[in-house]
Amino acid sequence: TSTVEVPELLVEDELEHLVNDLKARVKQEGVTWEKFLLQARKTEDDIRKEWRPVAERRAKSLLVLDAIARKEGITVSGDELAAQATMSPLAQVDPQALRSPAVLASLARSIRNRKTVDKLVGLESPDAEREAIRKAGGDDFDFHGAAPAQAGETKIIVPEKSDATPEGREALRAMLEK
Repeated sequence: TSTVEVPELLVEDELEHLVNDLKARVKQEGVTWEKFLLQARKTEDDIRKEWRPVAERRAKSLLVLDAIARKEGITVSGDELAAQATMSPLAQVDPQALRSPAVLASLARSIRNRKTVDKLVGLESPDAEREAIRKAGGDDFDFHGAAPAQAGETKIIVPEKSDATPEGREALRAMLEK
């Protein structure tokens, strides 16, 4: 076991992402941030204090993923970034935001992290992902355009974006080994 020192700036950045994600979800529900806080009987500071441990864990995970990505030479091409940007919900809501260097850097980091996690669990190609889905009981469809489930049928849903934790990767490995 080794300890990972996490810079405070990275923790604050992750906390900011968490709070901004919550604000976006609240807005999508048609509720103002202020009304949400009133209903929750919390202040934004309360939420930040509650979520700080989550931000610290995510920051540690990001540092580890970054180190692995560098060691493995995992990069994001301009084509990958452009393809992901066009599929981003932000492209529909605020296309101009996709010109922001900060937004593009965040998107590139997300792609690189997903590619790193995929490599860690042996899913570095679409064929490997499909095989893992089949082993876990899913259908042999392209999972981004999977056929709708039949009534009473269980479908495995594969997220497009991963915030995988070491525990999550272990659970996936255990499930695939069955």
